Amino acid sequence: MGMHGSYLVVYIVGIILMIVNIIQGICRSKGKFFNPPEIEEKRDARTFIKIRVLYTISQTVMLILFMVCFFNFRSYAVAIIGLFVGIILPIALVYLYDSYLNMREKREF
Repeated sequence: MGMHGSYLVVYIVGIILMIVNIIQGICRSKGKFFNPPEIEEKRDARTFIKIRVLYTISQTVMLILFMVCFFNFRSYAVAIIGLFVGIILPIALVYLYDSYLNMREKREF
């Protein structure tokens, strides 16, 4: 397999990880998914659902883009970059949304 075929392993592992993240984003109970759990626990039910939907939709979009890369690029570097971006970006979006909610709460008081 060597270096030329190792990109396939990265793509397969990435696809599996993203699918698992999507399933966990849908099925995990409140306070058991994000670390720290306060991101979910301190929010009301409606905001909790918004956070989960944001994560699940962004992870699904990243999975689709990762699969497009899988079919179009046969490169180890593209596979690694796609894996990191595909896993990290949905988490970053949730943290940015949580920061926005925290700033909004501070302005209200």
